[in-house]
Amino acid sequence: MQATCLHFCLELDVVQIEVDVDHDLRVDPSLKSDNMSIRTRLFFVLCATSLVPSVMQAQVLTDFEDGLIDQWLVEADGVPSLTNLGNPGNCLRVTDQVLSVVNQMVLPWAYTGNWSAAQATDSLSFDLYANGNSGNLLNQQGLPLITLSGPGGTAVAMIDTVPLFYTWQHLSIALDSASWTVTGSWTDLLAEIQVVKIRTEFIQGSEWVQLDNVKLSFTPLIEPLIGTLCSTWDSAGFYDGWSFQNVGSIQVSMVQGNPPGSVRMGDASNVLTNAVAAPKFRGDWSDLDMQGLMRFDLFLQTSSTNYIVKDYLVRLSGPGGVARYTTTDSITTLTTNQWYTHEIPIAETNWEVLSGTWSDLLAFVAEIRLDLEFIQGTGEVIFLDNFCLDTDMTTVTPHLSEGGRLVSYPNPSSGQFTLVPTGSAGPFDLTIVDASGRTVLTRTIRNTTGAISMDLSTHGKGLYSVQLRNPDGSRMVTRMMVE
Repeated sequence: MQATCLHFCLELDVVQIEVDVDHDLRVDPSLKSDNMSIRTRLFFVLCATSLVPSVMQAQVLTDFEDGLIDQWLVEADGVPSLTNLGNPGNCLRVTDQVLSVVNQMVLPWAYTGNWSAAQATDSLSFDLYANGNSGNLLNQQGLPLITLSGPGGTAVAMIDTVPLFYTWQHLSIALDSASWTVTGSWTDLLAEIQVVKIRTEFIQGSEWVQLDNVKLSFTPLIEPLIGTLCSTWDSAGFYDGWSFQNVGSIQVSMVQGNPPGSVRMGDASNVLTNAVAAPKFRGDWSDLDMQGLMRFDLFLQTSSTNYIVKDYLVRLSGPGGVARYTTTDSITTLTTNQWYTHEIPIAETNWEVLSGTWSDLLAFVAEIRLDLEFIQGTGEVIFLDNFCLDTDMTTVTPHLSEGGRLVSYPNPSSGQFTLVPTGSAGPFDLTIVDASGRTVLTRTIRNTTGAISMDLSTHGKGLYSVQLRNPDGSRMVTRMMVE
């Protein structure tokens, strides 16, 4: 018979225990890494039960005393910072930039995952301090305080009254479906929570809001990425857990898109516009190595060709290291005043590893950041659409039946590059297709176990798909960027 915690569970905050994480507790071992860019504490609850003297249950609690807020992101225009005016000690502050969008705090990866173990007596709680500088109260109708979302649906917790201002207030929402307005299936939603958001805006005007002691009374199970994850921004005002930083304006445009809608970002002066991907894209990418694909659509609206030298287009970071993917002026030109699809294989040959190792970084990708500034000055507007991480290995990079794969280098290249098939000696039917879907080259490759020299320099710059097919129909695919 399974013991059940009663309502008088005692939280032992004074006993902070360092333990080796046991898989029976359904805890991701990376949660206790000293190298994590966010240190979310694991506390334990001593529960009195009618069957056993005590039971230990893991929690996720962030009190910000470690001073780290890197993984706490604001959806919309709010600016997060650390302050020592917490309840007590440090806390997180969100300052409103007054751009007519409602700020929501996107909780870090440690709060996402499989919540199926949650009971109706479990809860998500936090301390809130609202400070309205000027302006009128927002119309609270239809504005949730907490939002949960995932493939199984959405759940929002509505608050009937405006939170108290100028004082700390403790708020706790039970993980009972009766406490939420659910779209879809509550059970299916809990199976994979991809985004957890807390609203941090209550004034039409200037304000700042503080959060402290954010606690989930159990620990979600972190599972591997499966299938294809996308953000398509098809609903007005729905940012899907992304954070957009240093913007002059921000909105989900239902006019522009590929197809509509998309995120529209106006340029701000003297700062670089960045987009940070939603928590659902974070996690263990090890199985994606040489097989996954990142893709997204960009539209650079500008009349200028005064391009800046970019440090990166995409940057991956985590406890195991940092890597960047860079772009060129020729690719920026393809993005100017038209939609262009960027496709970036998750393979070390396409990225520059700045610190750590590629394999260690993929073991936990904690942040995916896009640098979306292309023009010197403020003469640009950026639209972002259809950001996807293709993790379905049967459709992204098919393997030969013998387990082979196709490596291409250098990538990007000037057009001259080398293909190295592994796992089979051929013969192969070679097909190369450009970004528009036009076949530019076909060839039969006889038995070979060595490298295949290729030259696409006469076919123009851009992204090409290279495929080797065996007589039995099995195939290998790689993508090659010609600059």
